[in-house]
Amino acid sequence: MKIGFELMTQRAWTILPDSSFSIAILWNKVKIPSSSGKDIFHEAGMVLPNKILTGTGRIHHISVDTINHFSPLQSQKCRLVSCPKDPPSTLHLNITVPNSSIVNTIYQTSFIKMWKRKDSEIQDTVLYFDPLSVQNIQKNQFEIDLSHSLTKLD
Repeated sequence: MKIGFELMTQRAWTILPDSSFSIAILWNKVKIPSSSGKDIFHEAGMVLPNKILTGTGRIHHISVDTINHFSPLQSQKCRLVSCPKDPPSTLHLNITVPNSSIVNTIYQTSFIKMWKRKDSEIQDTVLYFDPLSVQNIQKNQFEIDLSHSLTKLD
């Protein structure tokens, strides 16, 4: 089985130049190395609701050269990564955002999209989280406890 996650906007976000977002999956409190994803917005802009801020499994630079000016500003889709053999007892996402003021309202302004591929079937699930699932790690870094969604991995 392979999984991936995207941090999605729930409302419009203003992006300042050189803002970066990163995300990684913690499976039983251990980071899956291939799950690390980072998105760097070299240009200022507005990311509209239901668009991708960051996703697992890749690094993406958004600049004047990579922006399609005919479509909304957003990052690329996540890449799915292989799950470890042992089933998880805990599942967390470690997310870093450009500034600490975002962390306090992240649960009001964004949501998580979880992607799962088992055999040849791909499913996506929207996961909204409450403030109790967000734990601050550093000033602009936090973890989201998604252990309640483990049933969706079966």
